[in-house]
Amino acid sequence: MNYATQHPELLFVEIERNKAIILQKSSLQEQDYLNFIQIIKNKIKIISEREFLSFVPYAEQICPDSKDISYFALALSLHCPLWSNERKLQQQDIVRVFSTSELLGIFHL
Repeated sequence: MNYATQHPELLFVEIERNKAIILQKSSLQEQDYLNFIQIIKNKIKIISEREFLSFVPYAEQICPDSKDISYFALALSLHCPLWSNERKLQQQDIVRVFSTSELLGIFHL
């Protein structure tokens, strides 16, 4: 199976902001972390915010967490679900939000 994941540019800003926590919790060395980030960049598609900017106002209305507005706007523009374990994101019924356990079940993993 080959599935594409698409993310706003914000993804790598968030990853970099949380780099220290990621390094600590993963026990990765700096170079391993950088290699991992490069692998992620090669496996996903980054969508420029200008491509889904028109969906931001609606996303602001429905998104239960202001830090996830870009993700909701992108999902709205692509007519696709989100993957998140944040329960509060499921407090709306416009954008389908799958948890990791739900996806594991769907893909029989």
